[in-house]
Amino acid sequence: MWFKNLTIYKLRSLTDSVLLLSAALEKNVLGEHLSSEQERVGWVSPRNDGELVYKAKSSQSNLSQFLLTLAISSKVLPSSIVNLATAEAAEKQAEAQGFSLGRKAMKVLKERIISELLPRAFVNVKRVNVWIDAEHGLLAIDTTSPSVADLVLKFLIKTEKFDIQSLRTKLSAQAAMTSWIEHDESPSAFSIDQDAKLVAQNGSKATVKYTHQSLGDDAQAHISVGKQCVELALTWQSKVSFVLTSAMTLKRIKPLDILQEGKEQSGDAQERFDSDFILMTSELAALVSDLTEALGGASNQK
Repeated sequence: MWFKNLTIYKLRSLTDSVLLLSAALEKNVLGEHLSSEQERVGWVSPRNDGELVYKAKSSQSNLSQFLLTLAISSKVLPSSIVNLATAEAAEKQAEAQGFSLGRKAMKVLKERIISELLPRAFVNVKRVNVWIDAEHGLLAIDTTSPSVADLVLKFLIKTEKFDIQSLRTKLSAQAAMTSWIEHDESPSAFSIDQDAKLVAQNGSKATVKYTHQSLGDDAQAHISVGKQCVELALTWQSKVSFVLTSAMTLKRIKPLDILQEGKEQSGDAQERFDSDFILMTSELAALVSDLTEALGGASNQK
């Protein structure tokens, strides 16, 4: 299993105890929906084996790598169904009372229709994985959505007193990516790929996107008139490709074939999960370290 995205934080303190962490998560496990609830959020087992914390030994030390999963369970009510049911109920009510419903009455009616339909609604569950790297003091969430990341952090802090801060670097990702393209020079351990997004910094917000296209002189010309790079596709050590954003998030993470060469494939699902998780965490931890260095190193954080 590989994360497709990384929103990265520094984790200043963590007890290296599965029992303590599991006990804390137990306080906020995902429960059953009440009939009137539209959304529920809580912790679930990453491997669906009843354990709320998956733990694997780092390949480089005795410190641990943890995997947690926060589930967002939502009842789905298509707007077309809600609107149709509301219109039918409004028509009947108008016939009964002899006049059409006003805006306020329609709003109240729609809310009532939603509450009546909720018990029969389809339930959609979104799972968000959280990787805790106790060795390097990192916490990463498999998302690039700020709202989803904030929700995960809220539940982490609610669950346990984590000391979590955003990973900040001395150079901003936007300034560094713009400089790399402008000077046609990729940072050590990375190569620049052929996808990028440049945005004007004036009020126009004019945007240029490159997809599977060499950046070269054309991108440099856009930078010379004030555009900045807000997304750039990179490959790390010919092992992992990804897109770096100005928000210092990684998206479209993809392990390349070189990581699979020589890898033994076990027939046991547990062993495969263990080996994949250890491979992912060791490689992504090294990638994050190299990326932090390419951005001038971590800034001092209090």
